[in-house]
Amino acid sequence: MTTVKTHDPTSKPHIVITASAAQHFLERVEQQQGYGIRLGINNSGCSGLMYQLDVITTPPTDCELITVEALHFFIDKQSIPYLKGTTIDYVQEGLNWNLYYQNPNAVNDCGCGKSFNVNETGNE
Repeated sequence: MTTVKTHDPTSKPHIVITASAAQHFLERVEQQQGYGIRLGINNSGCSGLMYQLDVITTPPTDCELITVEALHFFIDKQSIPYLKGTTIDYVQEGLNWNLYYQNPNAVNDCGCGKSFNVNETGNE
């Protein structure tokens, strides 16, 4: 798996976006004439928390910016403790392409792969 450096190598990366995921996101942004991708989590889904990805047209002020090649990727600040160390990949399985999240903070994942739960004491 090829990974793309997410930001300053002297700081601990919050997330890693694989090359295939970065290309997928870049295509979505271009198709929707957006500015970048906003990543956060919501209280939702089978396991309690759900990843939320949105194409945005204006840079938000309440997010941390990560630039991957030509892609602006914004992470909601309140979501960072739940996402720290997560790898986002875009993988082909048969005829389908799917986003996969490898989140070291998740203690339970839903079978759909889109929701998860964390041990609250582990996120400081």
